[in-house]
Amino acid sequence: DYVSDTYDDRLALRARTRGRQQLVIPYSLETNDMRFSAGTLTTSNEFFAYLKDTFDTLYAEGEAGSPKMFSVGLHCRLVGRPGRIAGLARFLDYVLAKDGVWV
Repeated sequence: DYVSDTYDDRLALRARTRGRQQLVIPYSLETNDMRFSAGTLTTSNEFFAYLKDTFDTLYAEGEAGSPKMFSVGLHCRLVGRPGRIAGLARFLDYVLAKDGVWV
């Protein structure tokens, strides 16, 4: 079992709920394509730049000895649009070129 509706941390954790182990995966409204709907992102370049900056910061912290993770909230009706998907594709290419990254 897992839950992804916690916003309080950047690392996954295990919790016991109703006598069962549950994996709690943080969810982010910050690194999320819903920002297109909110009007705070308008282009795939902005989406890519924000994800890349977030990744680069966390990756550097991880290399310094503190493991990191982050989630990217995606919705096919938003990022799946032709003018937006390119930013996600560039971001995935960028991340996959780094050592020690799990996607």
